[in-house]
Order: sequence, then structure tokens, then C-alpha cells
Amino acid sequence: MHNFIIPLSRLLQEHADADRAVGAKAYMLNQFEMFGIPAKPRRELCKAYIKQNPLNSLKEVETIVKQLWQLNEREYQYCAIELYTYYKKYWQRSSVKLMEYCITHKSW
Repeated sequence: MHNFIIPLSRLLQEHADADRAVGAKAYMLNQFEMFGIPAKPRRELCKAYIKQNPLNSLKEVETIVKQLWQLNEREYQYCAIELYTYYKKYWQRSSVKLMEYCITHKSW
């Protein structure tokens, strides 16, 4: 697991709400595990974390996105989207491959 993910994971776990997670999981028809972090606070957490932990290459960003995508709780995938979008200035034609991967794995 990439070093970027470990503190992010702790941050998400610190803000987890087990009661909300039950409702969120039900809303997603029990397709995904959830931390139960509402969208707005989760976006703010992810964006702040991304800004405080800058990355320097598309390869590194894509590695992290793919690793986040493979984790259980849905908030990881949401953070992966935030991360990839934040670094859209690095996107190349080949970036479509990761987008296709995300669309076809854990899609909703």
C-alpha cells in the first residue's frame, strides 16, 4: 500500500460514523461497505489531505487511485475520484485506461 494511503485511511476512520454507515450501505443496496461520512465533509477531508500531501507524477497518482479503488469502503473510491480530478493537469491519452478500470470495477 502506498504511503499516501495510510494516513488518509486513518483520517477517514477517525471521521467514521457507524450509524450513518448502516444507512449509507442500505442506500447503496448493500453493494459497498461504508465509513458513514457525509459527502460534503468527506470531500473537504479529501481535498485538504490532497493539498497537504502533494504528488509529483501521473504514475504515482494513478498507482494511488488504483489502490484506493481496491479498498472496501466506498469513501476510498470517492477520495480516489477527488485525487484523480485534482491532478487532471497530468492527464494524458493513456489516462483513459484508469478511468475505464474505475468505471468497470465497483461501478454503480
